[in-house]
Amino acid sequence: MTTVLIPAIVTGAGDTVTATCDVRLCLADGTPAIGFIDSELLSEVSNQTIGDGLQLELIPQSDIALPGNVATYYRITLTAGRGIYATHLVQVPDSVSPVPLSTLVGADDVTPGDAGAQAIADAVDAGIAAFAADPAFAPPATATPNNNGDVTLALTNDTTLTLSARGSDGIVRSIALTLEPTA
Repeated sequence: MTTVLIPAIVTGAGDTVTATCDVRLCLADGTPAIGFIDSELLSEVSNQTIGDGLQLELIPQSDIALPGNVATYYRITLTAGRGIYATHLVQVPDSVSPVPLSTLVGADDVTPGDAGAQAIADAVDAGIAAFAADPAFAPPATATPNNNGDVTLALTNDTTLTLSARGSDGIVRSIALTLEPTA
């Protein structure tokens, strides 16, 4: 086993951000793989809290058997705030000393996010808090979801509210709701 050191994720101000780490065995193209050590199946690591740093015990790639001696990698995904901060595809060497993640990815330091991503996450959180306090807002007259999984809301006219969603198949589906006057 090799110990891989995952650094704490911090803001520009140096505050530690609540974050998690997922590790999955995969092929060079990122396709998930199933590997064995002798006859024991390797498992993935999910939702490990990073906190002030995390030490992961991982099997070195040299000890993992796949049919045809296909090369394997670990996909290490760091998640903080509202989404993925970084994904690294690495091979873990056989080492008696702990190996920092930055060494595996060939970086001076692992910076899992950037100020822009953190600012967006902070703005979303502030928007949610503001919406909870005053849920009134002015949607546009037309809106089309750009990405698969996106949802939009549009006030088409005084009597029609349109909700649209782009499915995983890329097709946009909508429903028009007729609004009635209230007393």
